[in-house]
Amino acid sequence: MLVSFSATPVSRVISVVTAAYRVDAQHMAEAYRSLCTQTLPAGWEWEWAVQSDGTDHNELPLPAEARQDRRVRPGSQPRGGPAVARTTALARYRGEFVRVLDADDQLPGTALADAIAMLSADPSVGWTASAVLDLAPDGTLTGWHDNRDQGLLPRGTTITAWAADSCALRIHPATLTVRRRLLIALGGWMALRPARTWDYLRDWTAWPTDISSPARGSYDAHTPGK
Repeated sequence: MLVSFSATPVSRVISVVTAAYRVDAQHMAEAYRSLCTQTLPAGWEWEWAVQSDGTDHNELPLPAEARQDRRVRPGSQPRGGPAVARTTALARYRGEFVRVLDADDQLPGTALADAIAMLSADPSVGWTASAVLDLAPDGTLTGWHDNRDQGLLPRGTTITAWAADSCALRIHPATLTVRRRLLIALGGWMALRPARTWDYLRDWTAWPTDISSPARGSYDAHTPGK
């Protein structure tokens, strides 16, 4: 499969990318609603690239209003895993920043604005991550055990932590926002089934500095068997 895309981003657009595989309609609707309630800086807009991983995008359980929303850009490809889906979708999103949103997650109201503020404030910062909350079926929110404090992560910090303990990386990959030019320079997401975004974090440490925000960056829907 060949994917063609422009390396030139559209300013003041943040692209949200979701790989969808066997996702239910409720989760899709909740993810979409969380995007529609985002508070963005003046002049900014979001777009949502939803990539169906293995079935035709017309079979995605998107709500009707999302189908009519010009900001929503569905697509599909043969089953290849989340990394392949996100990279294939890169041909359709144009924003200068790219935010990950898992198909069963939701974004707090300022999640995109917080990421935009962090990356706009310092051109040397290549990507940002944030705290995450587990959302139980009863609506209870609990903090992720590895949420870290705010601050810059100097070059090499992530790979050093990974080498010391690959199971204790203190950054949740589902909250990542990355500069488009960095994403393209690294060739998109690696098509590695076991780790995917976790491995990608190690490559991102090639960028001089990265930043972690204490603001809640996503609600991770906690469902039985997940």
